[in-house]
Amino acid sequence: MTDYSREKKLLLQQAKNTVASSYSRLVHAGVLVLTGDDCSVVRIVFAKGNFAHLCGFEVFTTRDKTRHDRQERFYDYMIGNTMLPLNRIDFSDRHGSHQTSLEKCLRNTRQKIKIAPTAFDMLYSNLADKESYIVQSAKSAVAIFVGDTCWALGLKPKAMAGNGDVSEYAPVSLLSESVLSDRVHRAGSFAARIVAAEWR
Repeated sequence: MTDYSREKKLLLQQAKNTVASSYSRLVHAGVLVLTGDDCSVVRIVFAKGNFAHLCGFEVFTTRDKTRHDRQERFYDYMIGNTMLPLNRIDFSDRHGSHQTSLEKCLRNTRQKIKIAPTAFDMLYSNLADKESYIVQSAKSAVAIFVGDTCWALGLKPKAMAGNGDVSEYAPVSLLSESVLSDRVHRAGSFAARIVAAEWR
């Protein structure tokens, strides 16, 4: 039988040791601007508050986990700036309206933490040097995905331009799956090869 408390502690330690520094570089690098071979442009802002969910965790204000706390607290805890009681942290989507099973939450978190260092390091370096893509999402909660044949980063609009176009995106999902798979890329929709990536 799985000891979920022990597994949570181990995964949190793994995130702290192998993932936090990679994401911190993204937070401090500025805005990542990706250009597709169809001339599409995607601007991504990596905020502190997105880190917890990308690792498969959520932060709560109470032990009964009925109210969410500021998710930035997870990032600050992971990079060593603050203390955070472990009983205020749990797996993403375990509480609230989704009620995902504990076993599935644990599996998803393991996959995220395993692929996150690779994905974050590629995003920080030149993503255009790899075979990577921008695709329309097959998932209703995500607008587009960027990634390669091993991982996919889901993005949602963060800010709108005056003409109604999306000016910036925020990362909200990380999958250990090809960005071109049917579960990630909507069938029949655009898939643009990333030809340029720069930080501004």
